[in-house]
Amino acid sequence: VQANLIGEDIKLEQRLFKPRMGTLIAPQTIAQEALFYNDKEEKQIELLAKTLEENRLQIVFNNLKQASMKPGLNILLMGGPGTGKTATVRNLARQTNRSILMVSIDKIQSKWVGDSEKNLKRVFDEYRTLCKSSEQTPILLFNEADAILGRRIEVTRSVDQMNNALQNILLQE
Repeated sequence: VQANLIGEDIKLEQRLFKPRMGTLIAPQTIAQEALFYNDKEEKQIELLAKTLEENRLQIVFNNLKQASMKPGLNILLMGGPGTGKTATVRNLARQTNRSILMVSIDKIQSKWVGDSEKNLKRVFDEYRTLCKSSEQTPILLFNEADAILGRRIEVTRSVDQMNNALQNILLQE
């Protein structure tokens, strides 16, 4: 695995992976950052870091498969702007040697009917390609996902229908 600077391509298994729907961040390019949590959050982050160790993560995935569920781990970090949500993910990626495919919601949303849904599906297709090419399961990070995550609403406009469709795709994936 050959990694370059943030936002540049990463060569995986002799293939060049260049995401179109997000930015690929190699763990080696992430600077150590001191973050401070309260006791409860600190314990949760430590548990998450242990779970992200590849051998433990594979156990979680296998247990989910045995229970006829899709293997995966979804984490929702919440807090106001500047509280360290993205920094926490970056530190976890660095600590567990995982790449991040970081997607900004504005890359997904389109003014053209049906394109937002196609774009979101492309994100997951790119992530699956990255997973196949990576030694460790990478992190898929939706930055500012609150723009599409929320309550489903009664459809009165086409934009309402698009938001509901995006939520359906997220839930299915």
